[in-house]
Amino acid sequence: MKRLALLAALALLAPATRAAEPALEFIDVLAFPGKTLVALRDRPDAPAQWIEPGTTFAGHRVMSYDAKDETVLLTRDGTSLRLRLADTKIASALAPDLHHLPLDARRQVWARLKDLTGQPLVEALVRSGDRTMRGIVEKIRDSSLRLQASRAQVATALAQPGMSARKRSALQESDETLVARLNESQALLDQSALALKSILEHSLRP
Repeated sequence: MKRLALLAALALLAPATRAAEPALEFIDVLAFPGKTLVALRDRPDAPAQWIEPGTTFAGHRVMSYDAKDETVLLTRDGTSLRLRLADTKIASALAPDLHHLPLDARRQVWARLKDLTGQPLVEALVRSGDRTMRGIVEKIRDSSLRLQASRAQVATALAQPGMSARKRSALQESDETLVARLNESQALLDQSALALKSILEHSLRP
């Protein structure tokens, strides 16, 4: 059920159209005290590889990661290449695979998340740089804002004097439906976070 919820949330994030993919993609980052790992891949269907700046990937030297601009600098044969952190790769669903993370990195992430549930878990995943969770949060937040605006319109209508009992009943039913949809959005958010947490836990097993 958790994975189904996550897939449902990810479906909200799928772009209507896809631009041409660059040869090299920078799709995620993990920052730890004294250590940063960037997730790179050299084609859309390839698994991401977690690379530490100072090492090489696909013939390029990974020089540095700029947290302010969310870019990674690579060089090859004297030519520099700066890749910006992708913001449309959420629909690829959990790429890069957590199994590609070094074990010590997975353990550090797990230590931060293992005792969390609900909103604290969602916030911790976002803070850790998990772009899947961040994208789900943004999409559900936008949906919730629209639902709240609709509730405000219903409340304004209900405040009008001289309304027939039939119309008032219909508006109250509409408000109940909006409340139910808001609750469903929050539940989907919580279930998506638990699914990501479960995947991470599974990746730590021998």
